Amino acid sequence: MFTVGNVNIIYTVIFMITSAWVVVKQKKTNYQRQTSAGSDDSTKGDELMSRYSWHVSTDGNVHSNPRHYKHLTYLYKFILRKPHYFKRKKLSIFNNDRLIIEMTYEDVQNRVRIGLTEGPERSFIQ
Repeated sequence: MFTVGNVNIIYTVIFMITSAWVVVKQKKTNYQRQTSAGSDDSTKGDELMSRYSWHVSTDGNVHSNPRHYKHLTYLYKFILRKPHYFKRKKLSIFNNDRLIIEMTYEDVQNRVRIGLTEGPERSFIQ
């Protein structure tokens, strides 16, 4: 089925793909080092943020290292996965480190139960 020439071609293609992947990975890590090396804490990571960068806090303050979500519905699912941490507390939802809305755990449950998609949910929040 496979001749010696075909096997050599397959090995060559696999080698080229893996070496290209290593080069891309090295460039990505070098870029991340360059962008985070010379910046202070106030601008750290701003250039890598997407248009929407949602995160939640229980004490009303922006945390130093929060878990960011591109989609508000994914943030809701994260909140519902951690009831022991978020239940019976006032939740502050931030977008790019700006306070957008304060909700409770029950409000998040109701929003998920309604089942709106990302667009209508963003327009409700903002």
